[in-house]
Amino acid sequence: MVFLRHEPTCNNIPDVKGLSRSFKGDRSTGLWAAEGLKRAEENRVEKEKITTKHILYSYGYKTMIKNIALVCFFTIASASHIWAQEKNDITKWVEEAEEFLESVDNYTVVFYRQMQVEGELKEKETMFLKFKKPLNFYLKWIEQPHKGRELLYVEGENKNRVKVHGTGLLSPITINIDPRSSLIMKNSRHPVTEIGIDYITKIVGGEFRRGIERGEIEITYHGEEMVFSRKTMKIEGVFPRNVDKRYYCYRAVIYMDLETKILISIEVYDWENKLFEYYGFENLNVNTGLDKGDFDPKNTQYGF
Repeated sequence: MVFLRHEPTCNNIPDVKGLSRSFKGDRSTGLWAAEGLKRAEENRVEKEKITTKHILYSYGYKTMIKNIALVCFFTIASASHIWAQEKNDITKWVEEAEEFLESVDNYTVVFYRQMQVEGELKEKETMFLKFKKPLNFYLKWIEQPHKGRELLYVEGENKNRVKVHGTGLLSPITINIDPRSSLIMKNSRHPVTEIGIDYITKIVGGEFRRGIERGEIEITYHGEEMVFSRKTMKIEGVFPRNVDKRYYCYRAVIYMDLETKILISIEVYDWENKLFEYYGFENLNVNTGLDKGDFDPKNTQYGF
């Protein structure tokens, strides 16, 4: 019979019941033919399932690639935005600190300092500082080492020399010396006239600005920390390790007071990532009314 060799197509499947009746009573042959057509239909359906799965798989794969590309794009864009925001934040904060300090004529503060001199990290010093603009200051060591030592400097007076009242064997002696003398620089990397919050802010803020402008600084925000009972933001700046770039340091960690935006603690690291300068400012009181009497060597509270 011709119908036994018929190959059905997906779009032209004969009616199985009608086909069975066309065999005029040949029941076994008709059922066999119907069974063949049924299997052909099942094959067609299976092929359609496979084709559908292939299409869905291809679509899913392409969609996955597209989504990955979008994620990468938005990640890069977000990182660029965050970096730009961070640069703006630190620049803005430094400007706010400078603006605040411009409004300050005088202040008192407990001043901490530790420095590396000729490869040796000296002991941390604790001093009480009175400061009045433009550059008048009284400094007294209130903890060991050097407890009891006093320094007094008034710009334009005493031939711009520092008046020093020593401790120990030198305690009865008051001398006038150059701010850059070896006695002054023995435990410091700077002359004593490079002192105060304004000076530190100028140095550190300037280096951060320069690094940002050149795209050569890596800034990390470490979150809020309490320092000297003040809420601060801990910020780290890493500069190029190439000394030819002439940055002040390799790494600086600053603690910025969230209220005033001034730096109340600064850690500075050299190109071997070793601490070589530390400054801290505790119990800051601004515009307290300091006058000439606070910078007079005849002040009865002083030992000059």
